[in-house]
Amino acid sequence: MRAWRALGNLRSSWLSREAVLSALFVGLGGASLLLPVTALGWTALAAGLGVVVSIDAVYRVIPRAESWAWHSSDAALTTLLLLGIGAGAPLVVWTTAALKVLLFAIRWGRGAMGLPVPLAGLRLFLLAGAVAGPLEWWATFALAVAGEAIDRSAFYAELEPSTPTAEMARAAAEGLRSGTNPGLL
Repeated sequence: MRAWRALGNLRSSWLSREAVLSALFVGLGGASLLLPVTALGWTALAAGLGVVVSIDAVYRVIPRAESWAWHSSDAALTTLLLLGIGAGAPLVVWTTAALKVLLFAIRWGRGAMGLPVPLAGLRLFLLAGAVAGPLEWWATFALAVAGEAIDRSAFYAELEPSTPTAEMARAAAEGLRSGTNPGLL
């Protein structure tokens, strides 16, 4: 009932910005389909890009096992890849795919990914299939989306949201390592 109050925190909350920009994107996008006004379409696109940036910013504040700032499943990179496929822009697709593979390899090399080897291999295979062959755009798009779903699920598995239970467990583990009893402090 009080969710609307989140909209009043636009200056400091990426989640608030994401909510407002999502509503703008849907509204402007729908309006641009009904009315032949080019400015509506461009404004909807700008709002959509703002949503993507906001999504990444929201997840940057949540602790992760990996402290690397960029992630292979970042919404901005995924959007670039899918837009490149849809627009038939191979340079955008190949560049974005190469960056995604590099970031995926960095995560894998640091041991930050909880993805089993066969699933990680499937993710890379799907991405390679999406950029390698002369497929119809919809087949390329489907391969890319399937690979992105695997990568995004690994991203969610790596999140370590701060909860009271998690903080107590961390404090207890730290106390055991340092030889103190955090419960007595």
